[in-house]
Amino acid sequence: MSVEIGIEIVHKAWKNIKPTIEGHTHDWTVFVQGVNGNEIKHIVEKVIFHLPVSYPDHLQIKEKPPFVLSESTSRSFSMQIEIFFCAGAKLNKVSYIYNLSIGDEVVNNSWKRRLTFLNPSQDFKEKLLLAGGKVVDLQKTFEVNAAFIKCKVEPDEEIEIIKDIDNAEALNSTVQKIDNLQNESSTEDQDLLHIL
Repeated sequence: MSVEIGIEIVHKAWKNIKPTIEGHTHDWTVFVQGVNGNEIKHIVEKVIFHLPVSYPDHLQIKEKPPFVLSESTSRSFSMQIEIFFCAGAKLNKVSYIYNLSIGDEVVNNSWKRRLTFLNPSQDFKEKLLLAGGKVVDLQKTFEVNAAFIKCKVEPDEEIEIIKDIDNAEALNSTVQKIDNLQNESSTEDQDLLHIL
């Protein structure tokens, strides 16, 4: 059994009336939260924001919700954001490179990620469900996604599969089935082109 959970990274940036003492022209806030307002405090132990080294305190650690950071800047930049999961998760953390942008207008960006935990322990499964996780049948999910892969593209979302060594063989088998479905679909498309 697998449980899928949504994580969202959001940032807001706005131009100041006048620059700060450091010469920064914009203020910004970035936060990590559950999708649709779900409480990720049940599964997230801490979040580490890696700012550019030009910031005096460029490593910011948030160990309790809200996982929010506010600063100022005069340019857009990329930062690494590490999300650490609580004890009981087979995965210690996920890491993202997030692009924080600024502009003349107010910027409101949201970046959603879906994480699928394969066979979580009973304790961690309960925490995932408290955080808004949904039990999913990974086999059916792969079959549906493979059948419609050419029809539906969701650039704002990405599925990440979190697995342990015990599930590697099952996952490889599922991936092989998807490859076979895609190859069959590709062959059918080519045959259709030859007919036309």
